[in-house]
Amino acid sequence: KEELDRLRAQRREQELNRSLRQEQESAYERSLAQDREKARRRKEEEAEKEKADREERERAERKADLARKLAQWRRWRAQSIPGEPDASDKDVVRVSVRLPSGERVVRKFRSDAELEELYAFVQCYDLLGEEGDIGMSEKEAQEPENYEHVYKFQLVSPMPREVYDLEKTGSLKERIGRNGNLIVERIVGEDDSDEDEDDDEEHE
Repeated sequence: KEELDRLRAQRREQELNRSLRQEQESAYERSLAQDREKARRRKEEEAEKEKADREERERAERKADLARKLAQWRRWRAQSIPGEPDASDKDVVRVSVRLPSGERVVRKFRSDAELEELYAFVQCYDLLGEEGDIGMSEKEAQEPENYEHVYKFQLVSPMPREVYDLEKTGSLKERIGRNGNLIVERIVGEDDSDEDEDDDEEHE
């Protein structure tokens, strides 16, 4: 009987040890799984942060590139704006434009000039000298590559209100007549969240 009791006690001890060992292994596996999950989440967060940082850098680079191309386009376009017609030229269109700054500019254009020339004049106004043309120092500007300029403003007559947009073709005389009194209105679109891109237009 003593031998039987000893064997039973030994078996219970073995089962207890085995159960304890299983619990320890199970706890270790759970801890290991938690560590792996933490590492996975940390890796995912780092990857997301790296992606967000990369996208932010790319956005900043695109924005800076666009600003450089816009500045280059303005210098290039300004140098191709013809000077104001001579006083002896009677076939002209006289336009008064109120800029976003509140300044009012009065200028004459050839009657056969396209409306885009007036838009370009407004866009590049701060680059033009007293004579309404660009200085010699700006003559070397080249048209920027892979850049299509979009005017982010429109010219509007106040009363009665009429928008003179560039979708319709026609000369200044055909579109406006002999005299025009216009206001510059900003166009705010979905892609205008970056105000810095439009800083140059504040000079208009």
